[in-house]
Order: sequence, then C-alpha cells, then structure tokens
Amino acid sequence: MTSAENNNLEKAAEIWRASKTAVALTGAGVSVASGIPDFRSSGGLWDEFEPMEYATLNTFIDEPEKVWKMFLAVSSQVRQASPNPAHIALAELEKAGKLRAVITQNIDGLHQVAGSKTVIEMHGCGRTLACPECGYHEPTPTTGLPPQPIPCPRVATVPGSHQLFHYLKPDVILFGEDLKREVMQEIIHWQNSLDLLLIIGTSAEVHPAAGLPTAVHALGAKIIEINTEPTRITKTRTDCFLQGKAEEVLPALQKLVLA
Repeated sequence: MTSAENNNLEKAAEIWRASKTAVALTGAGVSVASGIPDFRSSGGLWDEFEPMEYATLNTFIDEPEKVWKMFLAVSSQVRQASPNPAHIALAELEKAGKLRAVITQNIDGLHQVAGSKTVIEMHGCGRTLACPECGYHEPTPTTGLPPQPIPCPRVATVPGSHQLFHYLKPDVILFGEDLKREVMQEIIHWQNSLDLLLIIGTSAEVHPAAGLPTAVHALGAKIIEINTEPTRITKTRTDCFLQGKAEEVLPALQKLVLA
C-alpha cells in the first residue's frame, strides 16, 4: 500500500470515527470474493440470461419456466457462497456500534450470514418464495430450488386471487416490479438520519440506489466510497475515495476505525 493510499485510509477512518450514524450501501462488488460475479460483468448472469428477456415480471407471468432457469442459476451460485472479509468487517463494525445499518442491492443474504442484524434488502432476497398475487410465502428449500416452478398451494383454494400468477417466485425484485413499500420507508428513514454513507462495491447507477448519494449529500452527510474503479459519483459526491477490492479495503479500514 502506497503512502497516499495509507493517508486516504486514515482520512476515511477519521471521518468514520467522527460519525454518529453510519450506514453502508452495498452492491455486487461486496460479494464477488464470495464467488458471486457481478451480474453485469464478464461471466456474470446477464451473459447467459439477457435481462429484458429473462428478468422481467411480464416474462414470469407469461413464461414462468423460462424465468425459472435464471432463478436456478442464481440459486446455485448463492448456495455455494460464503461471507468474505468484507461482509464480516461490516458485521463487526455494526456489533461495535460504528455502523447502524446496511442497505444492500444484493439478493444473496450474505450480510445476514456474516452476522449483520439491520439489513435492508433493496431488491429482496432468495431465502423466501412468495406468490406475487395472494401473498402466500414459504422458505426456499434448503436443498435448493426444484427443476420446475413451484405452483402456489392456494391456487386451488383461492382461485380468484390468481388472475396472473400461478407459481411462487423467489422474493426478489424483477424488472417491471415495484420495490416493497416497507423497504422504501426504511431507506427513506436512514437517508434522513445518517451522517455518513459508505458506498461499497456499487456504482449506484440503478434507482433507487442511484438517488441515495445525491440525497444524503444534499442533506450534509459525508460519503466514503470503496470501489475498484471511480464511478460517476466519485468526483461530485464522494468525500473520500478508497480504490480497491472491498474484501481487502474494508478489513483494513475496520482496524483503524476500531483502534
């Protein structure tokens, strides 16, 4: 690590230690070291499954078997993954009282496995299967998803509530699907409460994550960004940019913050 990188790390730790309400916004870059490629990167999910063809709510309605193939691929990746040092560092910082919450764009549940308690899953999670129409839900089988879509068990008994959907789907947000109201309420709560936002492993290009840095910056909060490359917000919103892999930078920063 160069002296400039050390100085930047010290600056970030100083900002963090002075913070009273720090919240992390995490994206795919946090889970890459756990074996889950960024969907948009080479070798990622979108290389095999074109998102506007496979990952839309309308496609799930019309061709559930087609979308299920994508869900099977995601489920396989997640089941084989374990938390990496970035997840563990965030959990330890929360335990020490230096991090209040994690808002994540990821659907892998690895923050919770690592020990984080307050996690807002912006795009849902794959630990639960849900019927988008009648509200029935059940845990995802520990053995993974079966080869074919799972019919909602209420279809036969509550047929009037199944005009569009007849199958359960992992409780994740597809394109064309609104975020859950309670999730948006939690995000707004933290947006208006935090004094430090940590942006980790995400370019924050997809809404509503894309609006969070601008909103908290306008409210006077500090922003620390950890990414392998600069993003659109690095020069305009970030108070301290730490370039590197989350699983390497976060443990080093954790040590300084908790020293």
